[in-house]
Amino acid sequence: SSSSSSSSSSAAASPAGNTPVRGAPCDSATATAAADHLHPFHHHHHPHHSHSHPSLSTAAAAALSAPAPDHTARPLSIFAVADAGHPSDRVLGVAAAMHECAKGLPPESLRFCLLGGDNFYPSGIRKEVGGTADEMFLHNWAAVFVHPFPLLRVPWFGVLGNHDYKKHANWGAEIDFTVSELNPQGIWQIPHRAYYLTVDLETQEVGPLVAMCDMEEREREGLERAGTMGLLSAPVEEEAEGEEQRGETATLELFAFDSKKMLDRAVEGGLKEDLEQLERCLRASRARFKIVFAHHPCYTAGVHHGEQGDDLREYGLEEVMRRHGVDVYVSGHEHALQAHCAEGVEHFVVGAATHGAYYMGVDEAREYDYRGGIEHCGFLHMQVDGSRHNLRCALISSTTGEELYVRNVQK
Repeated sequence: SSSSSSSSSSAAASPAGNTPVRGAPCDSATATAAADHLHPFHHHHHPHHSHSHPSLSTAAAAALSAPAPDHTARPLSIFAVADAGHPSDRVLGVAAAMHECAKGLPPESLRFCLLGGDNFYPSGIRKEVGGTADEMFLHNWAAVFVHPFPLLRVPWFGVLGNHDYKKHANWGAEIDFTVSELNPQGIWQIPHRAYYLTVDLETQEVGPLVAMCDMEEREREGLERAGTMGLLSAPVEEEAEGEEQRGETATLELFAFDSKKMLDRAVEGGLKEDLEQLERCLRASRARFKIVFAHHPCYTAGVHHGEQGDDLREYGLEEVMRRHGVDVYVSGHEHALQAHCAEGVEHFVVGAATHGAYYMGVDEAREYDYRGGIEHCGFLHMQVDGSRHNLRCALISSTTGEELYVRNVQK
């Protein structure tokens, strides 16, 4: 097979044997049933009590610790959503559509979900509420995505967004919750601000997690104790000269980093170190598919956030991804569904989980392959087919259930 750097992409229909699975719009009955779960904790469970939580301790999270059954032709699916930190009807509709999509997949082929930052609106986890046991985890996330929808009780790997860093916000609580007693099966996974993980495409085993850089104490604890994935706390070492020329492996690797800190450090003068850490990990990777995941987009057609994408590209993020064969870049921040291919990288913006009040419309001067508006909430479905050589990426509307835009990355 060809190397990552020579991947090809097309908007053609799915290859034979890889039937697209669509979502479903959230009807009123589904939304009402889901809404019944928004406040289950006030009467049954105090966030500081030590007994296990009924939904977060479900056996469905066993994907963290056990390899999937051996089905050689079974596809592997990943869902991605961002800016989902406001438990509204729109977010519940997205969760319901994700669950409907999962129903149409082969059993256990949904291996994990991505949560792309701005995980708690309006101002992150409030410091005065109570650290890792904060009820906001249960109200804003578990009651929306986990309690009502059993097929979504898989690992949720996340990154931090700008709202998670707001004044008086306790961003560290989102890392601490990875090892909280309210998260006994490790469904919530933000063990570090910048980390990567490997998925074996043959066995569909997920892990281990590896930090990209030096860690604070809470991040080290998160990597050492989160779940049962054999987590590693040592930074990746530089590959020996010529090692990057080795052949690829039948794996998918996900590289999650903190774009808010990267943008901040560009102003403070520490950007070079951040980019070098990401590049070191990408250079060492032999994965067939490489996905980079952060909150801020490199490309957006939105009026409000386009300049931040320009900054990330100017600082060198796009060049690092191009140089090391990144296939897909997933982000949020812009409250819309968008897609664009540039420099061989497929860019997807999946910030359409929340209400559209912060979406300021389209900048017509910016070229973009697909630009969704506030009429569509939704998510991204990435699926490696049974051949292990095609990664299908589909933006799915939770409003209509249709696939809005599809790209295939073939190796």
